[in-house]
Amino acid sequence: MKKRSLILLSLSFFFLQSCDKDTPFYMGGDEWSKEPITKEMLLDFNLVEKDIFKRIGKVYNRDKNKAGSTVYLGQGKDESSYVFLTNYHVLSSKEECRQSIIALVDMNLKTKGYRCSKILEVGNYDDDTDYTIFSIEASESNRFLADYSEVEVDEAPQVGDELIIIGFGGTAISKSYDASISKDSDCLYLESNRNIMLDDNIMKNVFFTGCDSMAGDSGTGVFNRNSGKFVGLFFGSAVFDKKNRLTSKEIHKNLGSDYQKFIYISSWAIDARTINFTKFLVSY
Repeated sequence: MKKRSLILLSLSFFFLQSCDKDTPFYMGGDEWSKEPITKEMLLDFNLVEKDIFKRIGKVYNRDKNKAGSTVYLGQGKDESSYVFLTNYHVLSSKEECRQSIIALVDMNLKTKGYRCSKILEVGNYDDDTDYTIFSIEASESNRFLADYSEVEVDEAPQVGDELIIIGFGGTAISKSYDASISKDSDCLYLESNRNIMLDDNIMKNVFFTGCDSMAGDSGTGVFNRNSGKFVGLFFGSAVFDKKNRLTSKEIHKNLGSDYQKFIYISSWAIDARTINFTKFLVSY
């Protein structure tokens, strides 16, 4: 398989000040749709979008001075913790966990920060994947998480499914809320699972999307836009190149075919069905 370099979209804050020409980003199709989420936008969100919005948090890794995103999965088996999923390259060790703040937000865009308390499981590059499952301790101030439903995995994603990604970029302030959303007509499931070579790493169970992405989206969830089901864990993408990009016409013309640009010029995620996180949740 042709070798491509990987841009992990969780870079130092020096590169996250804005989405300008110097910020690594990927644009699927002809329209850039990573709109900053505002209170006005929230009023127009449907129930599916609101549920996805509520379960996405920001990881501020003070040990490495990096930011990324995370997905709330559900209440822990011990009922005294809440379980989250992110990328290994966002949060990779017990020490980084101790040095990290998890910023969560309510429907008024008010944020609260919580400490990462425990690494439950990692899938690192030696395992040919890129994820970390971690928890935060339950407290009076985050009791609202117990009211959120456990994430529901999409057991049968299909090429052409409409997707949605909410992820973080922006500043180095741990409690700042600077998420944006991708849900335009090109944010689609392009190609199903493959094992690919990125730099010197084999990445297994990767699927490919046309969803716009930028630095800070690493560790967020890819969701089905209509059902709200969890499709996969976003981990990176091809850097946008105007001379070699995937256009809207190409996306919609070649859906369902073995079109190589869907693999090499796209945004990438790990199939949620291949990450066994349910063993950490209370209802399983």
